[in-house]
Amino acid sequence: MEAAIKAARTTTGKTEIISLIRGFHDKSLGNLSATWDKNYQELFMPLVPGFTHVPANKLDKLEAALTDNTAAVIMEVVQGEGSVQPLKKDYVQAVRKLCQEKGVLLIEDEVHRIEPSADQGSARSRIDDRCGFK
Repeated sequence: MEAAIKAARTTTGKTEIISLIRGFHDKSLGNLSATWDKNYQELFMPLVPGFTHVPANKLDKLEAALTDNTAAVIMEVVQGEGSVQPLKKDYVQAVRKLCQEKGVLLIEDEVHRIEPSADQGSARSRIDDRCGFK
């Protein structure tokens, strides 16, 4: 995750990262900046600047947070903070499309994994291949 944040900033030359509320992204300093819960962050302030948090499954909030300086969007397809909360399939697809249209990298973090049934489609997480990681 930390490497994906660094890659997004260096490959795009942009510094802003948007992540979803209720996402959990580990405890290194960059990852804590992407993690929404202030309880994890307080001991380590100040965090890395440039991170914005928006509610999951609210595409309009994500669109409003995008700027010309947005390097990446980080999302967990299955959110791990507080419980196991899969994102809505149409939201995940819309985020992927929006990031492509805006030229913003998409980092899909995986804390929990759901193996989908055939009718659900893929819930597999990945890092946008434009970051250069597989």
